Amino acid sequence: MRSKKLKNIRNLCVFLLHAHNALRMNKYQFTMNGLDLWLKRYCRYLDKGQPEKSLQFLVEHELLKSDVDNIVEIAPDIAELFKSIPSKNKRAFTTQYKKLKRQLPYIVDEATKPSKATDDRDKNNDDDNDEDEEIDVDM
Repeated sequence: MRSKKLKNIRNLCVFLLHAHNALRMNKYQFTMNGLDLWLKRYCRYLDKGQPEKSLQFLVEHELLKSDVDNIVEIAPDIAELFKSIPSKNKRAFTTQYKKLKRQLPYIVDEATKPSKATDDRDKNNDDDNDEDEEIDVDM
């Protein structure tokens, strides 16, 4: 129970950190009621099949898709609303979101999985290094 509470607090803090400029409020002015209204607006755009408006909404508030996904877990009524959105609308939004290029006022640490080609090159470089070591030893 404690870890879930800490996770929710962390998600809320990240959300506020990312959106504080756009929301024009500090941590003392923020209320969960305001968050519900904000998320309902975002979900309404998705539900109506307007992914471009949902995307614009994220851009205006300087948020990531993961911020919204994490915040939805905190508000149970919004989670139900989010689950009722047709999956084709969510897919259309995700497709447009992946194409989005923008400058954010904060650093995003994205862990990326190395590609197979990179792994192959690393293995080849390791083999080359072993050969170089052998040559150095023979000299």
